[in-house]
Amino acid sequence: MAESTQLGIQPVATVGFAAIAAAAGAYILVGRSEFATRMFTIQNFTDVPVMWSFDGVNDNIPLLSNAYFTLDICTNQDLNQGLFLDIDRDIYVRYLTGAPTSGAVYFTAFYAVDYPPNDFNM
Repeated sequence: MAESTQLGIQPVATVGFAAIAAAAGAYILVGRSEFATRMFTIQNFTDVPVMWSFDGVNDNIPLLSNAYFTLDICTNQDLNQGLFLDIDRDIYVRYLTGAPTSGAVYFTAFYAVDYPPNDFNM
């Protein structure tokens, strides 16, 4: 049993405006949740509105230019309790209006780590 639960932060995933523009309005992969994600942030620092998708097909979260969205799914739950964004969930983005000419989009995931680590985490 873990003595405490600590915050793990996945390295940020990013896609620049040129790659988004080259996709011509189709979804492009930004990143993947590598752990059972308790909280995530998506950021749109391009100069156009974008749409985020969790499957690359369906529209899920529209986001204005220079805006961000943070979803706290279950930060304050025990290590194995609560609702999570699943492991290996791909996150996609596409532009909604004209192609972006500057900036980038970002995806950062937060997950739980037990401390001290048990034999399964070493």
